[in-house]
Amino acid sequence: MFESPNDVTSITERRAHPRLPVHSPAPIDLGTGTPGTVLNIAEGGLAARVPHALTEHSQIPRIQFRLPISGNLLEINGQIAWLSKSRTEVGIKFVDVQEETRSKIRDWISQQSSACRIREVRLDQDLQPFSIGWRECNRRFHDHTIHCDPDWLEQRFHQQKQDVRVYFFELQNQIVGAVPFVLSHKPLLCSLGESIVAKLPMRTLGLQGYTPNLPAETSLYDTLFTQILQSSPDAIQLSHVRTSSFLWNYLHSSTLIQKYFSFYSQWGPLPHPLIHLTGSFETYINKFSPKARKNRLREIKRLRALGDTQLIRVTKASEIDAFLEAAHAISLRTWQFLRHRWGIGARDLDQVRSEMHFLAQRGWLQGYLLKCGGAPCSFIIGQRYRQTLYTAAAGVHPAWRSYSAGTVLLLLVVEDLFKENSVRFYDLGHHAKYKQHFANESYPEAFVWLFSRRAYPRMASRVFRTCNTATKRAGAALELLHLKSRVRQLLWG
Repeated sequence: MFESPNDVTSITERRAHPRLPVHSPAPIDLGTGTPGTVLNIAEGGLAARVPHALTEHSQIPRIQFRLPISGNLLEINGQIAWLSKSRTEVGIKFVDVQEETRSKIRDWISQQSSACRIREVRLDQDLQPFSIGWRECNRRFHDHTIHCDPDWLEQRFHQQKQDVRVYFFELQNQIVGAVPFVLSHKPLLCSLGESIVAKLPMRTLGLQGYTPNLPAETSLYDTLFTQILQSSPDAIQLSHVRTSSFLWNYLHSSTLIQKYFSFYSQWGPLPHPLIHLTGSFETYINKFSPKARKNRLREIKRLRALGDTQLIRVTKASEIDAFLEAAHAISLRTWQFLRHRWGIGARDLDQVRSEMHFLAQRGWLQGYLLKCGGAPCSFIIGQRYRQTLYTAAAGVHPAWRSYSAGTVLLLLVVEDLFKENSVRFYDLGHHAKYKQHFANESYPEAFVWLFSRRAYPRMASRVFRTCNTATKRAGAALELLHLKSRVRQLLWG
């Protein structure tokens, strides 16, 4: 979606092109006698500041503005995409842009972007000179997630700061791009079904966040990946690549990527599930079919019949210890921990506690614990950031799985979020069938690996791809024979 310097009051769509800040004065005429100043611009739209508050339904049939330095006068049809709370900053989406006009904008952005310089800074180095600019840069990218926040990165990786690399792009002494990666030495797990057949040493750089906070310019992306190549990683991991994004298109069209990396999409494209918390909980629950709605309500009723059911919301530091004791005990019993050592049960408990206190101090903590008859059944550790709730960890006690404790918790959490009315989206994370069942919005994304074309990474990627292909084919065959769930039960006991 279009990015705004401040919070917005209305947004009509998600932004396709991150914008380049306009540093020189660039007057704009909104076509109704309303003057303004361009703040940033991309091929698909711009943001502007106006002297008087606009109404939410203002029409902009035609706008005029001059590009700085080049002096080109452009006339474009536009429509309002968002307004700031003050209604003095506006996002405008271009409509029916002629190719000649789009070319002028593209050329101007390319010329400005080429003046950018890149700096690679580790988190254990002095980041003070970049601190303010980094935060200002993040605010210009409305889609950026908590995983790109400087404070979050500092806390989450405080024991491995030397592994966090932030790539800063500077234009005229302003940071216009900030892209954090984390270096991991975890082995590449090659599995056949549920069995791990090989663990291959791998030096991997993982992008933090869903997409780089970087203007959508090929030259800038080339600069980023050229800089990354100097670190000689075996692979680059990109976990949430939206298929409508500039990043996805770049990965498929870039000659630099094709020359130095082997592209592999392990999962996807698959829908990224979201719950858009608009309307009421009753409106949301009515999205289910009558049969599904009946089943969900029956699951809640069934659990409540076993004892007093409590949903405990955790947002304060004083509530963390009791919550974490219950959540950690649940995590140690989950199949994710027992089979794969996933979850908070596999992490240092003091570190998890420290992270939760950090979130609570900033108003970002929103955890939930479900109890039945006083016994902890399931939990969610949530991170609330910029009107979106992200799940950092979750678990269901195996004794309560047959009573749908995870489903009941999710429904009760969604109901609580509607009542609280401080979150716009509940981001359910990676695709899963049960998540898609509860989602009322989604967008296609993929989990991407870029393997270096050096000898060892190429060999490792072949083994990895072969195992994944065999697993998918076997799974599809079992699904066709309606045996997949039975085989899974046999393997898991």
